[in-house]
Amino acid sequence: MKILILYDYFDPAYKAGGPIRSLVNLVAVLEKEHEIFILSTDQDHDGTALQVKKDTWTAYGNRSKVKYLSSGNRSYKSIKKEIEGLAPHTMYINGIFSLTFGVYPLLILRNLKNTKIVIAPRGMLQSGALRLKSFKKKVYLFFLKRLIAHHHNLHWHATDEQESGDIKNIFTKARVVIAGNIPVFDYESSSEGSKRVNDFVSISLIAKKKNHLAFIKALKSLELKQPLIYHIYGPKSDTTYFDSILNEIADTKDDILIEYMGVVHPSEVSETLKKYKFYVLTSYGENFGHSIFEAFNNGIPVIISDQTPWKGLYEKKAGWDVDLNEPDALLNAIREAVSMGNETYLEFRKGARKIAEGYMRENDFMGQYRELFDG
Repeated sequence: MKILILYDYFDPAYKAGGPIRSLVNLVAVLEKEHEIFILSTDQDHDGTALQVKKDTWTAYGNRSKVKYLSSGNRSYKSIKKEIEGLAPHTMYINGIFSLTFGVYPLLILRNLKNTKIVIAPRGMLQSGALRLKSFKKKVYLFFLKRLIAHHHNLHWHATDEQESGDIKNIFTKARVVIAGNIPVFDYESSSEGSKRVNDFVSISLIAKKKNHLAFIKALKSLELKQPLIYHIYGPKSDTTYFDSILNEIADTKDDILIEYMGVVHPSEVSETLKKYKFYVLTSYGENFGHSIFEAFNNGIPVIISDQTPWKGLYEKKAGWDVDLNEPDALLNAIREAVSMGNETYLEFRKGARKIAEGYMRENDFMGQYRELFDG
C-alpha cells in the first residue's frame, strides 16, 4: 500500500519536537509492509534551511522516499501535482493548522474519492492548547469542519483515549482509531545509570504552551535550605515568551541558578538527561511527550502537569502529575523532590523506568497502525 505522509517538518529537522520524532519512528515501522512517501519543507521549525536535496524524491530509511519542498513549490497547484502524481492509497495529515499540508490536501482530495485520509492532530485539540490564540483557532476549526464534511473516507488518529475525547469534543461524528506514539526505547537502559550532578531539567520547545514560567515562579517562591539548579534546553519557538523567561530569571535569588542551555539534538537527549535528578514539563497540553518518555526510559522521575497521558505518577513512584490550577500542588511536588532521601529517590527512579517498560510491553504498534491505515 502506498502511504503519503504530510507534515511541515521532517528529519533532519528536529526543532519542532515530538511530532518529527513520532514520524521518524513510525516510518521505520510502516516501511516494513508499505511504500512510504513523506512530503515536507526544506526548513526546520525556526526557519533554518536544511542541508537536503530540494524538490526531488530522495531515498529515506530502508525503502521510503522523502521530498523537501522549497518555498516556491508549496502552492496549491504544486501540492495538487504531487498528490495526484502519487495517487496514494492513504494520505496521513499531521497537525491541523497547516495551510500547505492540511487545507490544500483536503481540498485536493475532494476529487480523489478512493484515497483514505487520516488526520493526526498531534495534541493541537487539547483544551489547554486551544486556549492559546483561541479566537483564531475557533474560526479556523469552524471552516475545517465544513471542509471535512465533504470527505466520507476520513479517519482520525488519536494516540490515547484522552486525545480521542479531545477530537470528538470538536468533531462529534469523527471516526477515531487509537494507535500509540512510537518512542525511542533503550532496552539496555536501567534505573541506575550515571551520577546526577544537577537538580532539574526541561527539554522542549520554548513556547507559551510549554509553560516554563510556572515552574520558574514556583521555584522562586520557595524558601530553600540548599541551592538549586534548573537548566532549560530547547529551540526558541516563541521569542516573546523566551524574553519573558529571561526577565523572570534576571531577579532570581542567589540560591537558585536558572540557565538557558541552548538546543539539544535528539541524538543527545538521553545523555543530557542523565546529568539531572528530575525532569520538568509543566505544559498546558501534550498528547505524548517524547522527552517525558525519554526521562522515564532513563529512570528519571518527572514533575509534569496533568495535561499529558502520564497519570497517577506519584502512586507509581515515578514522579508527580500536578494540577496547574492548584499552585500548592506544584510547590509541594518541588518541596518533596528536593527533600527526597537517596533510598526513596532510587525507588522513584525504578518507578520511572517501569513506566517506559510498561508502555512498550502493552502496545502492539504494528497491529495498531495496521488498523489505522489498512482498516
